[in-house]
Amino acid sequence: MNQLTREWIAKAEGNFAAAQTLFPSRRANVADGIAFHSQQSIEKYLSARSHEADLTVGRSHDLVELVEQLQTIEPLWFSYCDAFAGISDYAIRFRYPRPIRNPSGGPAGIQHRKILPHRSPSLAGPQINFP
Repeated sequence: MNQLTREWIAKAEGNFAAAQTLFPSRRANVADGIAFHSQQSIEKYLSARSHEADLTVGRSHDLVELVEQLQTIEPLWFSYCDAFAGISDYAIRFRYPRPIRNPSGGPAGIQHRKILPHRSPSLAGPQINFP
């Protein structure tokens, strides 16, 4: 694994740890942070895979766009596009005054928390167990 890939994974793990730390509180004022860190973690894992494959991809917060760029090397990841489409907006929208909520009324990003452990074997790292 190249050094830049390791750096992307470290950043992704940091965002994921932040989301996990905030999740147990379930306070309304941290929902945006959970959503943001969840989205950022996925984005950075996708970027790590791109760099490891020596793909030239532009910077984007659009997770579907990033997965589409990886489709030739990770075709199974395309199945996450529906979930990714729902969380991409959290990269930016959380910064504005209106809180982001998922349709069920819970904190945004929580419904997508099980996406992250499904890593490619080529990005193998510690497996994270969810409660």
